[in-house]
Amino acid sequence: MHLCKDGQSVKEFLINLNCNEIVTDEGYFYFDTEKLSSLKDKLNKPIRKSKSFDSIDSARNYHQKVLRNDSLIWTPNPEWLIFEGSFSFNYECKDKNIDCLDNEEKILKELHQEISSKYPSEKFELDGGGGSNSDLFVDVNCNKSLADKFDLYLKGWNKWKANRLELGSYWIK
Repeated sequence: MHLCKDGQSVKEFLINLNCNEIVTDEGYFYFDTEKLSSLKDKLNKPIRKSKSFDSIDSARNYHQKVLRNDSLIWTPNPEWLIFEGSFSFNYECKDKNIDCLDNEEKILKELHQEISSKYPSEKFELDGGGGSNSDLFVDVNCNKSLADKFDLYLKGWNKWKANRLELGSYWIK
């Protein structure tokens, strides 16, 4: 369940009907499932809409527009709000005495610093994509401008992949 305000999720929790529990970050709470079931026929189901876009600008403009609509219940903040897409590269660990995969978090921090130093005006995020004891697969979420000029490491199997420009949303009937 999402508790929403202005089309955005402000709190998430789970409802487990089998165990009669509501699960939150604060813990587990027991409740009478019959009380929840009694509301079933009194609630209006939201309308789900899905939209695709031809350009990142039109997608971002539409997202901002729907957030101002009072009939909107919820819409996610998709990755394309921040980054246009992603690419990957394979990083061979320099220190052969350590296991790359076991040190993934540390290596990703070092790689982030290295990339930030070379491309200071570019925003990006790094994600580990697996690897072995001698190398790491690194996914770079970024704008195409960084992908086009990136030359620190050989780009891998995923050279450049633009994010899918789709948005789902839920509305009051």
